Amino acid sequence: MSNHKLIFLSTDNSGLENEMEVFYNALNEVSVSIKEPNEPYPLLMSFDKATSIKLIRVLKAQVSKIEEEGSNG
Repeated sequence: MSNHKLIFLSTDNSGLENEMEVFYNALNEVSVSIKEPNEPYPLLMSFDKATSIKLIRVLKAQVSKIEEEGSNG
């Protein structure tokens, strides 16, 4: 397994400075950590493989809605 971090930042127009880190944990789960600048501890969520796959599908569906809106406007 590679040793790296993947950090996602809020969009510039959201006005937020949150960071989201996605990583694989020791319990064979995908974990998501969301850090807010003024909070001492991040929000942590962990998903099993089946839930992670469902999350991917939901994200893809939402992205396709953005693409549809772009082609309709």
